[in-house]
Amino acid sequence: MRQRFFWAGALPVLLAVGCGISKPSWLPGGGPKPQPPVIVQPAKTNTVITPPPTTVTNTNTVVTPPPAGTNTVVTPPVPPVNPPVVGAQAANDFNNALKAEAEGRLTDAVALYQQAANQNLPQAQYQIGYMYYAGDGIQRNDAMAAAWLKKAADQGLAQAQMMMGVLYSAGRGVPQSFVLAAQWYTKAAEQQYAQAQYYLAYLYVVGQGVPADEKEASNWFLRAAENGVVDAQHQIGVRLARGEGIDQDVIEGYKWLNIASFKDHEGAKKARADLIRHMNPAQVQEAQTRTGDYVRKQKSP
Repeated sequence: MRQRFFWAGALPVLLAVGCGISKPSWLPGGGPKPQPPVIVQPAKTNTVITPPPTTVTNTNTVVTPPPAGTNTVVTPPVPPVNPPVVGAQAANDFNNALKAEAEGRLTDAVALYQQAANQNLPQAQYQIGYMYYAGDGIQRNDAMAAAWLKKAADQGLAQAQMMMGVLYSAGRGVPQSFVLAAQWYTKAAEQQYAQAQYYLAYLYVVGQGVPADEKEASNWFLRAAENGVVDAQHQIGVRLARGEGIDQDVIEGYKWLNIASFKDHEGAKKARADLIRHMNPAQVQEAQTRTGDYVRKQKSP
């Protein structure tokens, strides 16, 4: 399975808006601005779906699987509140599509994803929607991408909800609307979809689709940081250090800047170097301890 990343070539208005973030006296160069959202395609679903179990009539005889349309619950990668119900044939079509795509048989994969999507499987609806979006194995068609992604998003699939935010931000396949983009990002963010949390924080900084709100921005930056988004870790580190939209805590701020610095985030490295000059050794030691605790927690199963 190829991992796909893409630049939206989108969010033109979103990216063009200046952030106007103030800075404390110890931060040079105007303070960090949130990085404009670089759209990273959500990880394509590559988890095999287990079809409905066969029906056992006695200890020795197994009846053939139920025909298409027999209902069973399928749990998507990010479970919606009410998981959709699909049949054995949809699960089998989806699994065969995954295999076809992994083998480079994109035409077959598209046909199988389409079959599963027609049976209301949200993972397949997402896959076919993204393929239309990217022109991957099929001619690009933004309207079709939006239609299929919305079907998956309406069923609660977080990565599809995030992609709907991308489409509305860019005006691809749908009229551009930052209000609707923010609504879809919120749905995905509330399901702990980290990249959506970062995009939503950015909207609260620039006041697009939602009122500008530094507290909400910091809240979502923190949640995205906790879920591993390095740009969010940089942002919340600086915000904690200067108490912007969140209670000031230089130790916690240093922790997040430290974590982002370990991932080679240049802005975080510079901010950390500036901040450490205003901390005493005990504060730095505590921040290092918290950094270690975070790293160990991330590595634990």
